Amino acid sequence: MAILSPISEVFDVFVAEMKASSREDAARSLERADGEIYLRIDRKRFRLIRKDERTVLTTLGAVAYRRRYYFDGMLGSYVHPLDAILGLPRYSRYSNELRVKALELAAGLTYEQAGRMLSGDSALPKSTISSIVRDANVEAAAPKPFERGGRIHVQIDEKFVGVAGKSGKRRLMTATIFAGAEPVAWGRAKRNRLANRTVVSSYSVAGLAARLNAALRSLYGATPDTEIWLSGDLALYIRCFPERIDCCKATYVPDKWHVCKYLSDSVGQTVKPKEARAVLDRIIAGGDLTGLQEDAMKVVRMYLRNKRIFEPWDDKTYLGGSQEGQNSHVYAPRFGKYASRFRPDALEKLAAAKEARLSGWKPSFLSKGRKTVDKASVASLGREYEERIKYDIDTTEMSLASRKLFDSIEYGGVR
Repeated sequence: MAILSPISEVFDVFVAEMKASSREDAARSLERADGEIYLRIDRKRFRLIRKDERTVLTTLGAVAYRRRYYFDGMLGSYVHPLDAILGLPRYSRYSNELRVKALELAAGLTYEQAGRMLSGDSALPKSTISSIVRDANVEAAAPKPFERGGRIHVQIDEKFVGVAGKSGKRRLMTATIFAGAEPVAWGRAKRNRLANRTVVSSYSVAGLAARLNAALRSLYGATPDTEIWLSGDLALYIRCFPERIDCCKATYVPDKWHVCKYLSDSVGQTVKPKEARAVLDRIIAGGDLTGLQEDAMKVVRMYLRNKRIFEPWDDKTYLGGSQEGQNSHVYAPRFGKYASRFRPDALEKLAAAKEARLSGWKPSFLSKGRKTVDKASVASLGREYEERIKYDIDTTEMSLASRKLFDSIEYGGVR
């Protein structure tokens, strides 16, 4: 999953390219780049103050390097030009790519486990991972639209998640959109897998409806004439949810498993989907509904209001299914553990990161407090071309990462 910073941090690219090298090589490349800046900088504007050491924790480990500190006579401020070119915030101890990786890991592992796996140097404490998550915003940008392989289905259910500071749990409503199915090998057998799948969630019905409508429009090309099936259990908000789908025509279809289970529990025998309507007709014809359980009564009342409500079950293109299966695979491993407690805002961020990876979306990692030096403030690093051309450095023998770093420092400024 590609989580990108809104700030173009050259340092992230540099670290990615240095994966095959050592931290020492990375530090040497950075110090050579700082030397290149020193040779090209406008001495009339920038006055050298000293050399400072900096250590940045990355997924490679801790990278320690020295770079020059200048006073900018034009702006009246102090600056480390190398840090500004790299896009590194002045006081940050962690690289942007490490923060991104922390969010990715925290979406599937506990904070303690994520901290142990994050960097090659040492484990980060849970409090650090928590701070990274707290500082982040996650916004997902939809990829190109799906080439629909069948009728659009929406499955809705909820997962109850522990909330920090409270003894009870809070309802997280989850939904899966898919269009068609594709066969996959499952051992010696073959099973069907949901095709063109998108997973979304929200604490509120309105929030879930907004995300569903946005995904249906942008990813599935839904129009007011498009007909979709929306399935789930017999919860009132699910049965009424088609009213909130405003981009197309949604029809509620009761989930087979729930209907058959409720009827089976009440009549004392297994009821299959093809037998459900006949069983309901017998119950209604008998006239005595006092022995039915409340869940079975919901099915009866729903059937009395609309005798055609189960007709989609007979359609060969209806793939139906229960969102509980998606919940058990997608949300339960991280959020459903009994002792887990999440802040509501942290849960939404972690769920968004997990959903983006599963759905193939490309989220953006937006930091609230991570601010870099404005590159415009160091845009006039070089002397006149005639003076600095003799300082040109041959990069042909450098590694790819070093060449990219040096290429980002142009004559007269940065790209």
